[in-house]
Amino acid sequence: MQRIRMAVFVIRTGYEMCWRKRLNSGVKTMPFRTQLDLWDMKPILGSRRRITQFPLTYHSKHWNMSITVPVKYETDLASVPRLAWWLIAPDDPGIRLAAVIHDYCYSHQCHRMTRKIADQILFEAMGEVPSPGSKWLRWIVYFAVRIGGKGNW
Repeated sequence: MQRIRMAVFVIRTGYEMCWRKRLNSGVKTMPFRTQLDLWDMKPILGSRRRITQFPLTYHSKHWNMSITVPVKYETDLASVPRLAWWLIAPDDPGIRLAAVIHDYCYSHQCHRMTRKIADQILFEAMGEVPSPGSKWLRWIVYFAVRIGGKGNW
């Protein structure tokens, strides 16, 4: 049992941790209304899948809608082909939050939005997370999902 506990890693970036302080201070204007806590399943099952520990809520200013990813939602973060990992890591902190929202839109929000809107929400959400090289990374990821993204539409 203790080995399993040690094998479960909670992924948190510095930016995600500062949200807790902002949320507790009463600031409610941030697009990501909650923090992201994921269980990494690789040490246990040998899988790239991760499971959300708490609900993740994002509010799109452009589309004026809120998206809440439920607890125990399975995601692989960014579905980047292994050949492109040298350019974009699937668990890059600049992609992680937006990727979970995007995966959820592709799998469970098809009745609520089009594929193009889901991709635009990914682009918008990536702009809310400060990371090095975020401008070029946003465009690369956006065009990649526009070309190769497959949802339930």
